[in-house]
Amino acid sequence: MKLYIGTSGYDYPHWGNGVFYHSGLPADQWLEFYSRQFNGLELATTAHQLPDNDTIMTWLKTTPREFHFAVKGPAYITHIKRLKDAGESLKVMAGSMKIFKPKIACFLWQLPSGFKKDNQGLADFCSLLKRTKPFAEFRHVFEFTDTSWFCGDVYRILKDHRCCLCFTDSPEKPGEWAVTTDFIYLRLNGGKAFYNSNYSHNELEQLADKVRAFSAEGGAKGGPASGGRDQVKTVYAFFSNDEQGFAVYNAQTFRMLLLERRML
Repeated sequence: MKLYIGTSGYDYPHWGNGVFYHSGLPADQWLEFYSRQFNGLELATTAHQLPDNDTIMTWLKTTPREFHFAVKGPAYITHIKRLKDAGESLKVMAGSMKIFKPKIACFLWQLPSGFKKDNQGLADFCSLLKRTKPFAEFRHVFEFTDTSWFCGDVYRILKDHRCCLCFTDSPEKPGEWAVTTDFIYLRLNGGKAFYNSNYSHNELEQLADKVRAFSAEGGAKGGPASGGRDQVKTVYAFFSNDEQGFAVYNAQTFRMLLLERRML
């Protein structure tokens, strides 16, 4: 099994005051330092602005070969268009992603609060992704924030298109565990205070046990969450409880706990 564990974003200014980066480390060296500690990063910036080629080349050159990025889909597609008529927007995004392709792990599509279940819209968008280059070649993850999405018919659409239901651990967002394809994607926002609570060792152990159990149930044992179709081969987990730097230390501990459980 492959594990990609890291944080959501890496360039928070307060991390440069000794929280994670030592105070003398220039900001343009932060990603290189980060990539020596972790093998995955959830890119938050792409939700609001697509990177230019120079920025992407810098990301490629300053990270190791095995390092991968989870790319957030543009908010224009998820929040404004609400997944509809997204063909032209995907073509624009595809141009930016072409040279980034070797290090893209997956795309994360975060739906806004108040956006209620739309089975046809979801199915049409998933189909569009599978027809559009280079998106057809990558994994896709959907994070829902309205409870109406957490139901069997939505999971079936995701399974049919081999897309992943994001598990979100947060005091302010709903979340449900369900394996819909051959990988698991976790977003860990802080269990008590949004972005600003430290996971205890016990809480991280419970999460690690849950990942191991769902990997077995959804895969090798053919449990009901997966319909017995896919064996879970990859785990992505990104911590966004960044306000006091808890994310980096929680991510390091979580990876260790998964390794202890022979997840690698």
